[in-house]
Amino acid sequence: MAAWSKAYCLRQYLLITLLLLLDVLLADNSLNISTGGDVNAEDRDRTSVKKELRNPNRWMGAGLAEEEEIEPIKGFYLDEGSQMLASFFSTVSNEELGVTALQTIYDSLPFGVVEKDDASRVKDLSDRLQRKLSHYSSLVNLSRNAIEELFWHHLHRPLSTPAPCCELPDSMLRYESHFGAPVSEELSCDVSVPNHKPLSFAPGHNLTDVFANNLKMSPSIKWQYFLSADGGLSEYPAHRIDNKSGCNKAGDRFRRRNLYLSSVYPEPKFVVMVIDHGSALSPNQLSIAKAIGKYIISSLSDKDHIGLIALSDELHYAGVGDCFTRGMTRASRQTKFKLSRFIDSLTKAKAPANHSLGFQQALDMARQAMLVSGNEAANSHASANSCASGNQTCGHLPPSMGDCPTASSSPVLLMYISRGLLSSLAEPRQVLELIALGQLCLQGRLVINTYALIDDGKPIMYEKAFLQDVALQNYSRYNVSFAALERLPIMRGQALAINSTRWLSSTVGDYQSVLLNSSSMQQTTVTYSPPYWDSLGKGLVVSLTQPCFHLDLLVGAVGLDVHLADLVEDFTYFNVPGGRSYVFLIDTIGTVLMHPTLSRPNTVSEETVATDIGFLEYRSGFAAIRRRILTSTSGSEKLSFPSEHKEEDDGVKSTTLTYTWERVGSTPYIACIVTRRDKAVSDVQALRRLPPTSLPDLVYHRLDVVSSPSKVDLCRYFRQHSTLAAGSLFLSPAAHVTSFQFESWAEPSPLVIQSFMAFLSDKTKLIANPGLRSAVRSDVGALAQLVPYWRSQFSHSILSQFIVRRYAATATSGVMIEYPATVRPASFDPLRRPWYQKAVEFPGKVVVTGPSLDPSGSGYVVSISHTVYEGKSSTRHSPTDDVVAVLGADLTLAYMHRMLWATLPFCPDRAGQVRGSSIRCFIMDERGYLLVHPNLLDPSPPGSQSNIEQQHLTHHEPLVASDLLNHDRFVLKKACSSYPDRTVQRFYQLNLTLNDQWVDSSGSPDMPVPVLTNLVHGEHCIRYQIVAIQGTNLFVGVVNQTCESATAFCPCSTVDRLCLNCHRMEQSECECPCECPLELDTCINMSDTVQSEADGLPTCPAQPEMSSSPPPPPSQRSRDVELLLACLVLDCEGRLSERECFGVVGCEWCVRDTDGHSSLQVPFCTQHFKCYGGVLRGPSPYTEDTNNGGMSTADMDSAFKSLPVGPVAGGVMAFFCFVALSVYCYRQQTRRRNHGAGSGGYGSGSGAGLRMTQLDNDMDEHDDIEPDGDETTAVVTHEFSLAGGIGLDNVAIVSPYRVNTGYRRPAGGDSDHGYSTMTHDMHEDSEHTASYVEPLLVGRDRYRPTARSVSTGSFSSRASSPLGPVYPTGRIASQRITSPGTLLESADELEAENNEKRQKELMDLHSSPPIRMLDDSLGMTILPDSSLNQLIVPVTVHMVDTS
Repeated sequence: MAAWSKAYCLRQYLLITLLLLLDVLLADNSLNISTGGDVNAEDRDRTSVKKELRNPNRWMGAGLAEEEEIEPIKGFYLDEGSQMLASFFSTVSNEELGVTALQTIYDSLPFGVVEKDDASRVKDLSDRLQRKLSHYSSLVNLSRNAIEELFWHHLHRPLSTPAPCCELPDSMLRYESHFGAPVSEELSCDVSVPNHKPLSFAPGHNLTDVFANNLKMSPSIKWQYFLSADGGLSEYPAHRIDNKSGCNKAGDRFRRRNLYLSSVYPEPKFVVMVIDHGSALSPNQLSIAKAIGKYIISSLSDKDHIGLIALSDELHYAGVGDCFTRGMTRASRQTKFKLSRFIDSLTKAKAPANHSLGFQQALDMARQAMLVSGNEAANSHASANSCASGNQTCGHLPPSMGDCPTASSSPVLLMYISRGLLSSLAEPRQVLELIALGQLCLQGRLVINTYALIDDGKPIMYEKAFLQDVALQNYSRYNVSFAALERLPIMRGQALAINSTRWLSSTVGDYQSVLLNSSSMQQTTVTYSPPYWDSLGKGLVVSLTQPCFHLDLLVGAVGLDVHLADLVEDFTYFNVPGGRSYVFLIDTIGTVLMHPTLSRPNTVSEETVATDIGFLEYRSGFAAIRRRILTSTSGSEKLSFPSEHKEEDDGVKSTTLTYTWERVGSTPYIACIVTRRDKAVSDVQALRRLPPTSLPDLVYHRLDVVSSPSKVDLCRYFRQHSTLAAGSLFLSPAAHVTSFQFESWAEPSPLVIQSFMAFLSDKTKLIANPGLRSAVRSDVGALAQLVPYWRSQFSHSILSQFIVRRYAATATSGVMIEYPATVRPASFDPLRRPWYQKAVEFPGKVVVTGPSLDPSGSGYVVSISHTVYEGKSSTRHSPTDDVVAVLGADLTLAYMHRMLWATLPFCPDRAGQVRGSSIRCFIMDERGYLLVHPNLLDPSPPGSQSNIEQQHLTHHEPLVASDLLNHDRFVLKKACSSYPDRTVQRFYQLNLTLNDQWVDSSGSPDMPVPVLTNLVHGEHCIRYQIVAIQGTNLFVGVVNQTCESATAFCPCSTVDRLCLNCHRMEQSECECPCECPLELDTCINMSDTVQSEADGLPTCPAQPEMSSSPPPPPSQRSRDVELLLACLVLDCEGRLSERECFGVVGCEWCVRDTDGHSSLQVPFCTQHFKCYGGVLRGPSPYTEDTNNGGMSTADMDSAFKSLPVGPVAGGVMAFFCFVALSVYCYRQQTRRRNHGAGSGGYGSGSGAGLRMTQLDNDMDEHDDIEPDGDETTAVVTHEFSLAGGIGLDNVAIVSPYRVNTGYRRPAGGDSDHGYSTMTHDMHEDSEHTASYVEPLLVGRDRYRPTARSVSTGSFSSRASSPLGPVYPTGRIASQRITSPGTLLESADELEAENNEKRQKELMDLHSSPPIRMLDDSLGMTILPDSSLNQLIVPVTVHMVDTS
């Protein structure tokens, strides 16, 4: 190894010396691309030969006959420079990355044939998912049993004390990343409270223990909740919801109501909705109609179908397709959004509603839905024949209803929202006749709900009666009679009068109860929702819900949310040897949960659109396979199509896809695996299991959590813990059996990390597998052999000063090693990074990607990567071999520019650009994105990260891009459909295989690489040359702009990626890469044999994860990274020239002053965080370093030692002391006033009883305060505590005399009829109260003694109205208790006091005891399990105030 290192170092020195010498010799020469300049005769002869070889006319079929001749640049041709660049990248790949070394390692390892087939794999996936779902379903069932038992108690003693989520104080909440919001796992809360009904069921905090136990058994679940039948919603854990309508209002009435409805009625629903917007409606009625319509639409699930009609004297629809005008469309998210926008756009018409017209069209929609539901669309001809042959009612049907369903299908629900104003007294009979004829056609399967829109205080004539008769289908009242109608099982609907949108969940929300029957009442199966966006916890979830019943009474529905990433973890990280297979998971209606073209669920930051599998598997012929997958429990089908690639022997071959699927038990999910075979290839080879070996050169990447100081020496590598003594091992989520659990770790345990490393290096085979996949140990053993090679390169290679790190990742298990050691977040997936995916896309080539921001803090880097193939001991490798690993390295962005300047002597460096050179050299990838360009080095203003990453040729060289579009053999404009975000992506594709298609007419074996240049009739304001860098995915180009005015441009949006013209895409028109909205026809039936792809566009492949993953927060166990010594000794200040400084890791050549515009008189080299982008103290591209310019704490200490901190700090401290003293005095004054008031609230003095005179005075003083609209009884609450220190909440304190708190002694009377008691002051009243406490509310862990009750044994009283329950004082903010003669505080002080009381009382309210239940003790009172029990009984207390 040492001899090889010396030889390599010598070769590197020679290469760098030659490049620098060439740069120096040609640095002062004048540059001109259009002419060759002055050369001697020998050079002229050599140049003429090269020009002849490069003549475009010598190429056959190349399409370059119209190009101008290629001119040398001072005798130096660009294609020669490209060959030098190709040699450089090849050297970096083989020598620095270690491709040759790792390929040699894999060639020496044993490989064998993989024996597992697709059927076995899909069976394993199905079984694992079924076990997981069965476990979650059992948790839902446990919650259902608890709720049904609680409801039994509710019938004997109502549980109706809500605890609104919006009133939770912030002090009770703590942010939890698993839930994505501040929560309290000790409490439950009510998002919305049920409507005030006699038996409203609000179990609230009584469910906390049940839900907490579920979370303890399965920490991966998210929210748990109960949806009551009368509109309530309780959720666990408790969280804060700020409701604009206030906590005393209805709350969030729309939250989760669709889950309740789909759980209660899980079958697909067919809903036809008619909304009246005629001239008879008032503005209030129209707004109510819109609210009802939008509520119904929001409550539908993806399985349901919806048809919408806007009715006046004519009909209006939300779309132009048949599914909008004649039939129904699936209630997808896109459809519901479109229908909601249509409802919002409705305005009052100029004519009243024509009810007959509306019902006729609604009945026709219902008929169409019945045909589709009963699979009668294909048999409509037979239906017509049966109608003509024997059905006597067919002749009376409207012309549009000639075809009727012949088989019974799902019922259709007609929702008619109208004021019901009649145009004539004969109109009701006409409407009922239409309904009767429709029922005959629909075989009595039509249910009608009517909603009468009324205004309070306005008389109602016949409207309400008419709509009620329609809902009940009261035919006899209007003398409508058919003999066949009496034999049909007519289902009656609901007729409701709506005058407000406040209680929609408990009024309109019960609309589908008419569809329930005795059979459905007994169904308590778990319902699975489609994936949706959790607006509170910010993530994709799936809900499991189950209805709850008490005998035949529907109580509500209980459910829990599961992270979608948890359900699909095996499908997200599915990797098999060879990479020829992929998997997807769909439901029984074809909606995709996971597919390779979709992003990982845990990386999604906004709601996505549900997509059918027919869009993602877009190839012709898949529609038939889709039908088989959805209708059969298991099977296998093959699909063949022409190959996209040409073979070397006989042209185009066919590609075969094999689909193998299996239903996931009784759940609505289907797992499918797809295997691709392009040709007759050898069997898939996999690395055999290697014997475990010690890993002295590897440490686990979380050095901030656990490390062995005796093994490695920790150091600071920019902003992270690192070491130079060993490489770091990162086990990606794909390496774990339970990847979701691994991703959820905020910080792994040191014991877990030690178990990983012990298992991987265990030679005794006695240590159990800590949850890693089987291929991990072999992959780690193979990659670990590369670390010594990297360490040697780091110490001896000249290029190491420009390389930030080296890394490698395996294709099957996702194992990744890096040197120097790097800390990665748990969710980091190397297989989805651009450097990995592009290397796999171009196997055998050196792939360069970037620029991107290095998360460790080294600035912008460019990644170089290359593939490694499966092991072969004898034969030579080819790009068709299976990839087993990808190697990569990060180089500084500045070094890429430096390398280009040294290779192409005519390219000016940054100093030349500043002097105004018209020459610009650049390097771009196969999509036209720039990796090297002078504009990328231009110091930019703050927040300019967008000026470096993802910069396209059209952004910086629009004239070149416009002219290149005429080279149709070289560049193509393409588009693809991205269905998750419903966009059409437009991009450029440059032809990397162009060199292989050129044929020399003379047959010369030594042909140069073809160079693209200006067309004869093309752009002449610039002169350019572009050539491919062979063996890479790159192109190098040079531009000389000869005029100031631009004659062409590429339109680009300056605010987003939206295309400026989405209606056309011409090959010759230049535009920036952009996106357009993807307009899909919602009427598409994916089961049709016609292929349903958007405008013939292919589906976009999975986009690589471009954003830089920030490192995890340092562990509190570790030493502060700022206290560690730096891993690199940067002698930036010792580099005196830009050539020595530019591109070196951690160094920056500073050329601009702090304003970013003026140049420094003396440029200098310094550490990069002091001069980002060449600007002194320039803004950091790292957002968390915006304030300090990216400086670490250790570095900032020395930078600010000379600042005048003393005077400034003294002034600041004096100001804060003054503010603190003012706040303290204000609080002391407020507390004295509060104690002087003697209100007896929380924390009142012991023995401070409440007198009736205080209540009287309080009511008198606050008569002008308007009471809360939701309360009708004034209630005053006080703390009730015992000497033992056990506080009692929710205790019903009822006066034995049942005195109203507003009682007044009769004027002029000398007796209060026995309501007074003996007092020292005959003018003061006292009230005797009896405490009625339900022992069932007492729980052992719910009470905490207060300091005052323990020390003094205080006993204070609580007075309340006997006519209503006890509520917290926070709910009656207008009621206050003051002592006689006490002045009222200001409004601000009053509000502050009330808020303080409200928080204290809420804490007691949320901590009130739940009902404890035992299966064998129904109806029994369970005392607290403690050594001492206290029995509370009603008493009457007579107190005499002797003070």
